[in-house]
Amino acid sequence: MIFDELDNTYAKCFTDNQSLYAMNKRNIAKNKCLQIQKKNLLIHDESLIADCIAKDVCSIVLASEKEVLPRSNCQCEELQSTCNREHSRVLELEAKITKKQQMLAKSENQNSLIQKQFVDLQVKFQNYKECLRNQKVCEQPNAAASNVIFEINKLKAHLRRKMTLSDTYMLRKDILGLLNVGSIESSFETKALETEIAQLKEGLTSLKIQNDGYKIDTQKAEIATLKAEAVDKKNSGPTGTPTKPKVLASG
Repeated sequence: MIFDELDNTYAKCFTDNQSLYAMNKRNIAKNKCLQIQKKNLLIHDESLIADCIAKDVCSIVLASEKEVLPRSNCQCEELQSTCNREHSRVLELEAKITKKQQMLAKSENQNSLIQKQFVDLQVKFQNYKECLRNQKVCEQPNAAASNVIFEINKLKAHLRRKMTLSDTYMLRKDILGLLNVGSIESSFETKALETEIAQLKEGLTSLKIQNDGYKIDTQKAEIATLKAEAVDKKNSGPTGTPTKPKVLASG
């Protein structure tokens, strides 16, 4: 009877042991499953942290770009405005240079025309001298002398506009030569011609000073154009290639 109780107790303990062993195995499997879940949760947390950091970095970059872009756009607009102003100034200076050079060209053309007329009159003076030497004067010498005086006065009227001093000296020499030949014998007319020649000399000196002033103004305009071009290049920077203004050569 004692053995039966022992067998029952042993069977009960064995059953409990088996039950505990099975429970232990279940607990071990459940523990492993929980560890896997915990590991997955850690991985998910790390992924969420990385995403949050990336979003924070992106938001910081976007915020900085929003602050930088207006400043950059403002600087670009200022540079563009400066370039436009300098370009307009260059165009104005080019127009001034063109105007000055047209004035110089016109003066040179007038000078060439007057020099041609002067040469023609020299030929007439020479012919008149030859006529006097060969005693082939016409029957009305006073009329011929008047014609010569008219030609001389006409030449002086042209020379008052533009002629060099050397041409004036040649003209004075030719006039005095005519006076020495005897075509004009009145001392009063001789003094009047000398006075007009002196006035003509002063007028030519004034014209020469005015011509030199035109040349100085043209040179100043060219220098201002070069400076404006340099400022334009400096403001445009290495990325831009501004159009180079055409600078006309001075006369």
